[in-house]
Amino acid sequence: MWFQDAIVYQIFPDRFFNGDRTNDPEDIVAWQAKPTNNNFYGGDLRGILDKLDYLNDLGINTIYLNPIFQATTNHRYDTIDYYQIDHALGNNDSFREFVEELHQHNIRIILDGVFNHCGNNHPFFIDVVRNGQRSPYADWFEIQEFPVSVNPLSYKTCGGCEYLPKFNFQNPAVRSYLLQAACYWTANFNIDGWRLDSAQRIPQSFWNSFQSEIRKINPQIYLCAELWHEPTNFFQNNLFDGASNYLLRQLLLDYFNEEIIDGEDFLYELSSLYNRLGENAFGMLNLVGCHDTPRVSSVFDDKSQSLFATILVQFCLPGIPQIYYGDEIGLQGGKDPDCRRSMIWEKKQWNTKLQSHFKTMINLRKEFPALVYGDFHPLQSYNHMLAFKRVFHNEEILVIINRGLPTGRIAIRTQSEKKTWEQVFPDKKIIRSNNSEIIFKNLNPFQTMILVGK
Repeated sequence: MWFQDAIVYQIFPDRFFNGDRTNDPEDIVAWQAKPTNNNFYGGDLRGILDKLDYLNDLGINTIYLNPIFQATTNHRYDTIDYYQIDHALGNNDSFREFVEELHQHNIRIILDGVFNHCGNNHPFFIDVVRNGQRSPYADWFEIQEFPVSVNPLSYKTCGGCEYLPKFNFQNPAVRSYLLQAACYWTANFNIDGWRLDSAQRIPQSFWNSFQSEIRKINPQIYLCAELWHEPTNFFQNNLFDGASNYLLRQLLLDYFNEEIIDGEDFLYELSSLYNRLGENAFGMLNLVGCHDTPRVSSVFDDKSQSLFATILVQFCLPGIPQIYYGDEIGLQGGKDPDCRRSMIWEKKQWNTKLQSHFKTMINLRKEFPALVYGDFHPLQSYNHMLAFKRVFHNEEILVIINRGLPTGRIAIRTQSEKKTWEQVFPDKKIIRSNNSEIIFKNLNPFQTMILVGK
């Protein structure tokens, strides 16, 4: 499937680039103003197209957009019209042109599908608020008591947010309404995938109908569930191709940032995760940062070597690497909403070393199929040194990382018949093995290597 080759760039539309001043919301703030829960910056679809040269230079081949349907908030997880692009981003015609232009640049598009809930300004919910049990939509939401009230909340919501009323999936009309909306965008706009918000809060029976109907329209479409916990139950019956890999994110942070596990535990947990995921590992969205987490450069703070090693491992493991816009240039930010700062376009403010590292990892992944399709083989760990291998047909990629102190003389067991290895990162040189071992006189702290068997 195409998505195994994907290198995903996540864009929060309001914060990427303002390419069309005519559709700006009222009272937009200065581009570098501090983000709040409510302010708008004016980013739009035209702005993304204006920066395609930047995205092509970075090397990504897939864009995942946070919600773009008509809504009230800047994040747009509060849909009020499932059939219209938000006016501040463009319109349906400009979105069709947007997708066409992305495809002309060999970039695919994944939309954020928010079907667990809508916004409290959705006309159906407004009708319930006004008319109570007399509303034709009274059983479209999980209303616990009429009349509808906010204090105390008399209806179920997403995350306790009163402006995000939850749909009632026991109602066939609700299921039909949401399925028809998803089919509309899939059939008419040539999108390539859906990232499905709050997937665990929606009955799997709905997802079974969803994937069946969507795959009839586009058998190659990518379906990714937003899941913060164990995802394996959601892969039954072809419900999803993958999920957001928050379990991997936590492992990476535990090992490289918090340093609360050693190399042995890290490899063990990685192996356990990939054994549970099976073939679905290749469809997982491997993220380190996103719109719901603090920025990676802020998380790692002054631990730049740890951050660089984390990105290397992210791109060398099975699954689809995902970059949150701005992470590649060192954009800072704490918890939501601070993690949703506007993109910096002044190059003098970029962390160019970090950006170069991202580009290198992207290019290596494109060059060596084993980094995309290869099986994962844990090799060894010693204190805070670890090694693993990716194998695809005759291609073998060896990844070595030392997070700890200098190792002194150390032997890496390759479990391979290959006697010659080309180091392709950080620089190029030839390394010989003997009896399936590579001997190093020393591995320095945070020394990382990628070797290709010859």
